[in-house]
Amino acid sequence: MGLPLKDPDGHTSVQLQMLVCYSIVFMDMLGFGICLPLVPYLLKEIGGGSQEMGFFLSTYAVAQAFGSCFWGRMSDSWGRKPVLLCGLLGSAAAFCVLATSRQLHILIFARALSGLSGGTMTAAAALIADLTTTEERTRGQANLGTAQGVGFIFGPILGGVFYRLLGFNGTFWVPVVLALAVLVAGYMLLEEPRRAKDTAVSQEALLPTSEPERALVERNATQLKFGFGICCFVIFADYFAFSGTETVLPYIASDLLNWGPAEYTLVFLFFGLSLALTQMLVTPKLTARFGAPYVMCAGFAVRSFGILTIVREALESDGPIVVIAAMLIAAGGGMVEANVNTVITRIADELLLLGDSAKEGRSKYGTYLGIRDAIGMSAIAISPTVSGALYRIVGIRVMFMFFAISLLALGGGYALVRILPPALIAPPSDQAKVEEAAAEDAKVAEASIAA
Repeated sequence: MGLPLKDPDGHTSVQLQMLVCYSIVFMDMLGFGICLPLVPYLLKEIGGGSQEMGFFLSTYAVAQAFGSCFWGRMSDSWGRKPVLLCGLLGSAAAFCVLATSRQLHILIFARALSGLSGGTMTAAAALIADLTTTEERTRGQANLGTAQGVGFIFGPILGGVFYRLLGFNGTFWVPVVLALAVLVAGYMLLEEPRRAKDTAVSQEALLPTSEPERALVERNATQLKFGFGICCFVIFADYFAFSGTETVLPYIASDLLNWGPAEYTLVFLFFGLSLALTQMLVTPKLTARFGAPYVMCAGFAVRSFGILTIVREALESDGPIVVIAAMLIAAGGGMVEANVNTVITRIADELLLLGDSAKEGRSKYGTYLGIRDAIGMSAIAISPTVSGALYRIVGIRVMFMFFAISLLALGGGYALVRILPPALIAPPSDQAKVEEAAAEDAKVAEASIAA
């Protein structure tokens, strides 16, 4: 049975819209990956060096941090579809500049534009949250991460192929064509999710009227916002540790294992495959069984173990185990990423029921996910510079810092388990029982406050 194109009401089916969304993310990351290995050579051609390369990469991360906040909020106001299409148009324009200019300041401007456009991927995560039920949400977010990871894996490989066939200029035009192709598909097939728009059946009617009810709601809302703050902390810690490990791992491979580019490229390939397969096959099943916060904690633990294993095995020059440890780090990230998004969107749902954004009548998925992405990109912007400098001073011992930071993220995940309401912690199969128990607890709490 094929993919349904229309639902019974004549709208584009949810399955097709999700496929288009995955395709947009895949093509965007594929285009990014195609150009990534060529950038150092492009900068060298115009007289740039390692310092310019570092600034070039940092510009993208900083621009994406700002773009994530802006586009996430705009996707709540304007809608997911227009924001995604604007991002694709901006991405195509950025690659046009890269293909035609050979002036450093203009290339950096193009990189900043690409970063700002990349911030619209927040809207893609929000769209998937709109289109999926609570039970399906982690699978949807995991599939989105898989599309992103697979695009990033195959992009550099195709970049080398296209460079041999088309040269510098021709290769930079390939992402332009990809972006415009998915822009047309998105324009024709995407629709504003009705779940995001049609919940405006007066949410204000759900707001508390009595003083005891208002006190209970304020307490619950504070608890949920504190939980969101913990989510942001663990994302910063996790991204900092991951980006730092990614920065120093090539030096460890060269200095301690005597690996060259070919061996390290193989590590990168296994790393990407582990990340994609974990997100696609493992994370949804674990989350359905144990619940998002618990699987998130397990991901932090797996990543911490992988970081520690790299230190031990690299010092003993055991290359195959180092590869396995790198795959564990990737697998841990695959367990974390989708579940953080799931927890944040569930928090947004609960805040809506407690009165947050009642006038809009919709959950602020874009706003909350945008803040999360901005904090994550800030960590990615800072970590490589700090990690590279520390590696020159203390060598492989810098990995112990990443291990400690990863343990902090694990502690934050455990705090989420303790702080969040049971309905946000329980696996989807237990939601009905938990919600019934929560309703009874709410009645008891309201009675105690009234007394």
